[in-house]
Amino acid sequence: MKQETFIMLKPDAYASKNASKVKKMLNEKGFVIESEKELKVDMNIMTKLLLHYE
Repeated sequence: MKQETFIMLKPDAYASKNASKVKKMLNEKGFVIESEKELKVDMNIMTKLLLHYE
């Protein structure tokens, strides 16, 4: 049975230019990145969502 894992990198990984290092490390550990998507989150919308789920 194939296992899948969701991994989300925090913004500071990109800000510190470490995202590619993290992805390389994951590949070296045997993880295969089948797809990736980079999103820019609107903090006003995010705040409303966080308040809603609080």
